[in-house]
Amino acid sequence: MPNELAQPRPEYPRPDRQRGLIEGADWLNLNGPWQFRFDGERRGVNDRWFLPKGEWHEQIIVPFCWESLAAWGEGDAAGNDNYYATRVFRNPLEVTRENHRSASRYEVGWYRREIEVPDGAAWAGKRAILTVGAADFFTDCWCNGVHLGRHEGGYTPFEFDLTDALRTENGQRSATALVRVEDPMDNHEQPVGKQWSWYTTTSGIWQTIFIEPRDATFIECFRITTDIDAASAAFEFECENAGDDCRIEVEITPPPYVVGQPPAGEIIRAVAPVADDKAEIRVAIAPLLLWGPNHPHLYDVTLRCCAASANWMWCAATSA
Repeated sequence: MPNELAQPRPEYPRPDRQRGLIEGADWLNLNGPWQFRFDGERRGVNDRWFLPKGEWHEQIIVPFCWESLAAWGEGDAAGNDNYYATRVFRNPLEVTRENHRSASRYEVGWYRREIEVPDGAAWAGKRAILTVGAADFFTDCWCNGVHLGRHEGGYTPFEFDLTDALRTENGQRSATALVRVEDPMDNHEQPVGKQWSWYTTTSGIWQTIFIEPRDATFIECFRITTDIDAASAAFEFECENAGDDCRIEVEITPPPYVVGQPPAGEIIRAVAPVADDKAEIRVAIAPLLLWGPNHPHLYDVTLRCCAASANWMWCAATSA
């Protein structure tokens, strides 16, 4: 099991959308050691590497890209003269500082890990959602041999729903999670950053990967548009699986006039009905306290999505 030394970036990765903060109870951090193997011949899919069987003898530390020394437990050796892992190249003895950006390397890597879904109140009756903070560039995911989906892109978070593919034994839900990431050297049709021409290439999972519980009905995304002159904020929501009886509750807590003091005003509450999985509402803001370097006022915003037949599901955000 990962420990505090082997699990990098243990903090909750989305503080602007909190469902719970206690790791192992409200959410589960999957950073740390994963079983790993390169797929130099691109035969993993045909050979069914995604099935939960067989021995994998390599190990990688997530969320370091596989070109990083830290991914292989060698981060302490990194420095100005030693800053990339030679094991990612097909002919490591021919690689130098001058050619390492263009030298032939492995383009496909497979990650595997056993996961036990926490058994607690926060997870009771909820979906188990696997989120990858970012992986470069093409990502496929399997759970217990079931293909869950594919994502294209190297810079933004994406998710897969593990729920229907989980094993259940004696009340414990578990999974063998497989993640295949492909980062082709011929990336002319991909949006790439300066790491391709200036710095060492970045491939594979390179941001926090975690699972957390979620209701079947939830807020998929939202937009907040503020209007200073009108002292108001407009909210737009897109929901998933929201019935006609679903509604959105907005709760806004004003900041204090001075740090450490109570809020400057009463909590502002508003409710909007959901129709066709969408909702809109405009809320008057009073008192209106603007953000500035000397007075960095921020309002705490809590959003709740509720159906008459379900418990409240909530996410929180902080907005100026």
